[in-house]
Amino acid sequence: MGMTLVLADQKRAYTLSDRATFLAFRSSISLVILAAGDPALITPYHVITVNPTRFARVNARGAEAFARFLVSQVAQQVIASFGVDRHGESLFRPARVPTVTPQPETGVSCGVVLAGVHRRVSSHPVR
Repeated sequence: MGMTLVLADQKRAYTLSDRATFLAFRSSISLVILAAGDPALITPYHVITVNPTRFARVNARGAEAFARFLVSQVAQQVIASFGVDRHGESLFRPARVPTVTPQPETGVSCGVVLAGVHRRVSSHPVR
């Protein structure tokens, strides 16, 4: 993705990129973000636990604990602040923290932008 940004910069072209890569290359390119935040650009990220009755060797308790941790207030604060110290802004947006006990199938999503990058994270239960 980084080389795509460099090439688009050299050719004075447009591209789609993720926020993290754009921020990492921002000082070496002159591209600007032209579009961001459109729901069509959101790319979901999910954590999905495996059915332990179908896969007996899976660490179901560990997987469930990890899934619940990812949607916890602590993990969401880490996601919200990730990259701020290095890039001046968060690379991701935290998921909406559920007010009820989350199901292990809860995930987060991220988006992209045109000629730059925008990452947006929100919670979307997998059904």
